[in-house]
Amino acid sequence: MDYHQLPKTFDIQTISNHWSKIMGSDNLGNLSLNYQSIMYEGVVYPQFIKPEALAQLRKQHTLRSNDIVIAAYPKCGTTWMQQIVLTLLADGDGSKVRRPMDMSPWLEAWVSSQGLAAFEEWHPEKTGWNGLENSGDLNPSWCPSRRVLKTHAPSQLAPWVGGAEHNGMNGARIIVVTRNPKDVAVSHYYHTIDLPHIFQYNGSWDHFLTNLWIPGKVESGSFWEWHQSWWNIYQSASVNLLWVSYEDLLQKPKELFRKIAEFIQFKPTLKAMEGVLEASKFESMKQTAAEEDAKMVAIGKADQVKTNHIRHGKSGGWLKVFTKDQNELMNRYHMSECARLSLPPKLFPQMRL
Repeated sequence: MDYHQLPKTFDIQTISNHWSKIMGSDNLGNLSLNYQSIMYEGVVYPQFIKPEALAQLRKQHTLRSNDIVIAAYPKCGTTWMQQIVLTLLADGDGSKVRRPMDMSPWLEAWVSSQGLAAFEEWHPEKTGWNGLENSGDLNPSWCPSRRVLKTHAPSQLAPWVGGAEHNGMNGARIIVVTRNPKDVAVSHYYHTIDLPHIFQYNGSWDHFLTNLWIPGKVESGSFWEWHQSWWNIYQSASVNLLWVSYEDLLQKPKELFRKIAEFIQFKPTLKAMEGVLEASKFESMKQTAAEEDAKMVAIGKADQVKTNHIRHGKSGGWLKVFTKDQNELMNRYHMSECARLSLPPKLFPQMRL
């Protein structure tokens, strides 16, 4: 495989070969059934997240009143929501939103890499993208005047002073995105396999599901405990929080996009809404991502390309992956956890129990 060609399959060997050409084969020699991670306050994080950065964010980082925070358990539609929100703020011009993950920084990862002081200096309404990591790769002609941030943290570890309670939010708005846990588990598996340089894991789908994902031994911990933490905040009605499901976004995008626009206090024109709908189609996002990845490879930044990050953009893919036994196991565990944590079944309407 040519160095400049990204792997299009999900098999371990192809992906490992690709990363070995980027990072050197010695760095991939430790692939195993062990999911490499760190633990902070009882929750699993990727190894590149620094505990001291998490602690500093919770003690010193204050949200700004016009911030928009996207909170989602990994693989629930975070990047899709970043695309939607940013394109709304771009008045429907999708050409301005080519790198949503860079334009909407992951708080914990950014501060772990660059430090809190550097992040606090970023004021998009004054300096545009300047000061933001990878700002040189972003469109200099446009930047929203508001920060759009993301986190995968449960509410009790929200990366800002005061947490997800009323006083901590400081008037900021938070969008929680959820998804059918069966689809999440499948997507999370491929996410893990596609990043061997981070998680160093090459187990089977069955091993991942039964030994890691269901017990909550993966990034962001237990799916059900994560959702309970944010559902409790939502139920308190004490903060500006919008709860959105991946499946609803697929089934009724116009209605949900308008709801999101209203929530972030933005009034799009009909033309702008059409632009958001077009730019947020998975075909459009996948094409844009491929073009941007090719640019990164061409300038020697292949290590910053995440293969297959935007996979299918569909619901129900789990039906082709789960065996009968795996489905029964997931159903039993799901019902047990929802009962234990008082999570209403309506939060996961696509489970097909």
